[in-house]
Order: sequence, then C-alpha cells, then structure tokens
Amino acid sequence: AVCEIGSLSERRIAMLVDPALSGMPAFLTPKPGLNSGFMIPQVTAAALVSENKQKAYPASVDSIPTSANQED
Repeated sequence: AVCEIGSLSERRIAMLVDPALSGMPAFLTPKPGLNSGFMIPQVTAAALVSENKQKAYPASVDSIPTSANQED
C-alpha cells in the first residue's frame, strides 16, 4: 500500500510541474530554462518510486515519465 501511495504522490508532483497539465510555469520556476525549479525533486521522486516498486514487486518492469513527460 505504501508503494502505491508513493507512486500516486509522484504523479501529483509530475502533474504540478507540467505546464500543459497545471497551467503553471514549467517546473514551478519563474524562469523556466534558466532554473531547474522542481525538475530534480520530481526526477528524484520518480527514482524512489521505481526503487520502491522493485523492492515491493521484484519481478515487475515499470517506467516512470519525467521532464514533463519527455523522458522515462
């Protein structure tokens, strides 16, 4: 259950930092492109979700998109 809560939380962060979904500046920074804003925390959250899933479901294969759904 905790693994799924972490996954949901990461997706909420991803939605907040994606201007197409939130209507806010990219990565919640006033100067997108110059500052990374919340890009690194979102990537870190995605990495932690993958690690949690690996520990909870060792046989599963999963992918988490990052950088406003440009990378996985």
